[in-house]
Amino acid sequence: MGKSSEFKTVIESYSELLKNNTNPSYALNKEGYFVFFNTASTELTGYTFAEVSHLNFYELVSEKDRERIKKEFLDVLNGQHKSVELTIGHKEGFDIHISLSGMPIFINGEVCGIFGIANDLTEKKIIEKELVASKTQLQTIFDSLDICLWSLDMVAQKTINISPACFHLYGYTQQEFLDSPFLWRNVILKEDLEKIINCYSQFLQGKTVEMEYRILHKSGEVKWVFSNVVPVLKKGKLVRLDGLEIDITQRKRTEEELNFMAFHDPLTKLPNRRKFDEELHKAIIEAEEKQLKVGVMYLDLNRFKSINDTLGHRIGDRLLELVAWRLKQGLGDNIFISRQGGDEFSVIVRNFTDLTYLKETAEKIHTILLEPIELKGFDYVVTTSVGISVYPDHTLSVDGLIKKADQAMFVAKEKGQSQSEFYNSGLSTKLSRKLIIEQGLHKAIERQELSLSYQPIVNIEVRKILGFEALLRWNHALLGQISPLEFIPIAEETGLIIPIGKWIIEKAVSDCVSWHESDPSLYVSVNISAKQFEQMDFTEMIQNTINKYKIQPTHLKLEITESTAMTNAEIVASKLESLKNVGVETFLDDFGTGYSSLSYLKKFPINRLKIDQSFVRDINQDINQEEIIKAIIALAKSLNMKVIAEGVETQAQLAFLFEQGCLKMQGYLFGRPIPHSEVLEIIHISQ
Repeated sequence: MGKSSEFKTVIESYSELLKNNTNPSYALNKEGYFVFFNTASTELTGYTFAEVSHLNFYELVSEKDRERIKKEFLDVLNGQHKSVELTIGHKEGFDIHISLSGMPIFINGEVCGIFGIANDLTEKKIIEKELVASKTQLQTIFDSLDICLWSLDMVAQKTINISPACFHLYGYTQQEFLDSPFLWRNVILKEDLEKIINCYSQFLQGKTVEMEYRILHKSGEVKWVFSNVVPVLKKGKLVRLDGLEIDITQRKRTEEELNFMAFHDPLTKLPNRRKFDEELHKAIIEAEEKQLKVGVMYLDLNRFKSINDTLGHRIGDRLLELVAWRLKQGLGDNIFISRQGGDEFSVIVRNFTDLTYLKETAEKIHTILLEPIELKGFDYVVTTSVGISVYPDHTLSVDGLIKKADQAMFVAKEKGQSQSEFYNSGLSTKLSRKLIIEQGLHKAIERQELSLSYQPIVNIEVRKILGFEALLRWNHALLGQISPLEFIPIAEETGLIIPIGKWIIEKAVSDCVSWHESDPSLYVSVNISAKQFEQMDFTEMIQNTINKYKIQPTHLKLEITESTAMTNAEIVASKLESLKNVGVETFLDDFGTGYSSLSYLKKFPINRLKIDQSFVRDINQDINQEEIIKAIIALAKSLNMKVIAEGVETQAQLAFLFEQGCLKMQGYLFGRPIPHSEVLEIIHISQ
């Protein structure tokens, strides 16, 4: 093929890619005559390609710029890339101030012409270009770091065109690509090359192909490339491939980071619960096909909370990182390790038949962790309790295996330190209910087992819902629904009521905010335990929550029991006063059931007394209880307090309370506790 023929092929390549581009583009031969002139160039100058094909480039240049441009033209013919500003004449006779970028067209190392792009620098064109994305500018294609253009002659098997921007993507110069026909293929990673070769059949059919693959930059760096390849066929034969490539390395890295974050624990870098479930599902399918077993181990670090509380959360996090690293290093590739959350880890053991292998793996875990760990200059020995379940022996499901391993772990923990336990059908009877509840409370928030139900508090005189009392519910994975009467004392005994109580307040206030879209006057009342009330920063925590959710202090009511109020009356009075200063009202719950001192009661800044349901229940049945209710209401009036009656279930109870001047009530007569999702429906009905 002669040079003129090759030059013609190059021009065809540019024409195919750029004829409809919005930027004026053109090509000149060595003598300065136009051999390519796209539609945008016609719009800029007024000349058609047919008209300029008979003109020399210099004929369009204003006389004042002509000599300077001739010199620039010669520099480009000598292999340089030039950008200049000049004035040219429009076909209609007026001047246009433009910028030109010119670059040499190489064929076999020799410059055979010039390719250029133009930008209109007149005020009108500048404004228009500010309204379109910079991607539409052809200057970006040839000079940016992200995009490169190339053309391959499929007949001669050589590169006939590659833009300067490809250097930034590949690290190889234009000349290196021109001199080495298969360089583009050699830099593609072997793992990705086959899928590109498989696209050849689509090229033969004239189909444009988009693909992503990895290349090896000249520096040795691996980069990701997005490629759009357009095949050119003549008489059904593939003669050329024209390609556009973009560096998508950063995008791929971001995608990989996001994918890693979605499936891995950010602290230990171990797979998370979501990834664990996915891998366990795969392991079960594989075991079913091969008639093998899968083991699941649930690990809980003993006394981790003590270390965490004593040394601080940063040291606790460091301990978890070291435990994760040891497990990962000490167990083989056949073992999949994940962090479930907190101080719990889970393990998948694949493809075995003998349960002895599981026992040995569990013992190996104990041995790995028994090596002392240095924290803050002291050695700490970490032990773990391991629960084990087996597919298909114990269950066939992912959730079942996890649940049964978790149950077995509780038994192992009850046995003492560094113990393992296989699940068996009689396991539940061996478990200490209190131990299960105590251990479960540690994870209840994290496992999203806790929820709030809301019971309406109504004003029967105006027949309106005033607010809702938040009632804590716990659906335990093993024991099901557990009564607050059972688990709240354990939470207080272990100190877990502090984080649980904080969660309740945050959740209740957050839910209350959503109710205000329907009724801005609604409030939420939250029961506060003695342990919470004793916290030095309790009032500050309440204030911070109010600020965080931007609610009025009057939208949050706190309920304390009589026994809480009287535990340390002087401190309680001070705390109640600080809450009053914040603007939060306090209710005295279960009034009349404890050992209240009336002398202290009048000193407390209490807003309302709540008549306990045990009194309300006996209305019309026990005249003594009715007298007590009358006394409570009279006492409240004398102390300038309001009253709320709890546990109202019948019309007779309502009528008696109303007659005594108690207008605020709650109970099954007005509504049972309901989840947050149903509250808005109740609000709408009441309006």
